[in-house]
Formats: sequence, C-alpha cells, structure tokens
Amino acid sequence: MKKEVLKGLTIFTLMVALAILTAVVSANAQSRYQVVADIPFEFVVGNETLPAGEYYVSSVPAAARR
Repeated sequence: MKKEVLKGLTIFTLMVALAILTAVVSANAQSRYQVVADIPFEFVVGNETLPAGEYYVSSVPAAARR
C-alpha cells in the first residue's frame, strides 16, 4: 500500500516538474525570436531614410513597451 502511494506521488511530482520545465523552455524560446534581414537598397521608415545593409529585428517584451 505504501509503495503504491509513494509511486503515485513520485509520478505526480515528475509530471508537475515536466509541465513547469516545458513552460519555462517555451517562454524562453519566444523571448529570443530574432530575424536578420540583408536589405540591398536604402529604404524609408517613417521620416527617416535608412541605408542598405544588414538589419536585426526582434520583438520587444510587453513589459518594456509600457
């Protein structure tokens, strides 16, 4: 009887740990999303003309936008 309870508790603990680990890895992967673009011509963004070249674009975390 004690072995069954201990086994159930162990499996439950492992499931919770796996769920937490999956959530952390998923959140970490989303925060590092970045695109590299090599633009071969100058272009205009708003009122500014930017030269041709390599540009890195990434998302800004919601906390930084406030």
